[in-house]
Amino acid sequence: MRLIQRFLDLLSGEEVPLPLRALGITRDQMRFLRVEAEKAAAMPPRVALIGETGVGKSTTINALFNAGRPVSHTEACTQEAHEYRYTGSKGEIVVVDMPGIGEDTEADKVHLDTYRRVLPTVDVVLWVFKADNRAIANIQRVLKVLVDESVLNPKHLVIGLNQVDLLQPGEWNSLINLPSAQQEESIHARTRDIEAKLGRACPLPAGRVVPYSATKAYETDRLFHAMLDACDRKRQWALFERADCADFTTLVDPNLLKLAAGN
Repeated sequence: MRLIQRFLDLLSGEEVPLPLRALGITRDQMRFLRVEAEKAAAMPPRVALIGETGVGKSTTINALFNAGRPVSHTEACTQEAHEYRYTGSKGEIVVVDMPGIGEDTEADKVHLDTYRRVLPTVDVVLWVFKADNRAIANIQRVLKVLVDESVLNPKHLVIGLNQVDLLQPGEWNSLINLPSAQQEESIHARTRDIEAKLGRACPLPAGRVVPYSATKAYETDRLFHAMLDACDRKRQWALFERADCADFTTLVDPNLLKLAAGN
């Protein structure tokens, strides 16, 4: 809320401030801007979160926005899509937890209708699945349907490959909280594979398939910037203001940090 609050402060008086007067803005126009800014301040960013149980959706939201728990379960906005209002350290964010796809063909028909109703109402669609999950045929199919029907614009989509710390071959280096060289190769290979497969279903912008680990706070800042890029420009500020990505160095061996600092 820092940027929008500064703008509201600028518009708070009855007289047009000099910077706005220099732009030719009248008192009536200033009042209109103030109303619109107040509306914008009251609209937290909305993120549609897609993924099966166990992929780390809640952990991901906490790692991005320091939102330890949902404040309220406000409503079931569509069948099996639940809207949560999180309060992070930098403000509110609305997360619509969407039903997963692929467990049952009849259920998928209902879920697709839910996607059609909800996805056009959000700022960003974050689709999370485990990095070692190779069964993505259903995701390809659903993506193609949603894009072909103009329900989902690929420019608003981010694919999160969570739990890369468990990806094999290779092992996670717990001392420095980073992948080993072999595991890093596995991560790159898996990312390229997913980019190619999902690219056959819809034209994803570059950098929208992001490997990360929410529990290790690894590359969560990269995931957030991909989400920021997926927002319309007029709504990017709303997401940017709430960012509070977890710091992966909190899990680095303290003795190594002291050595790196020269202590």
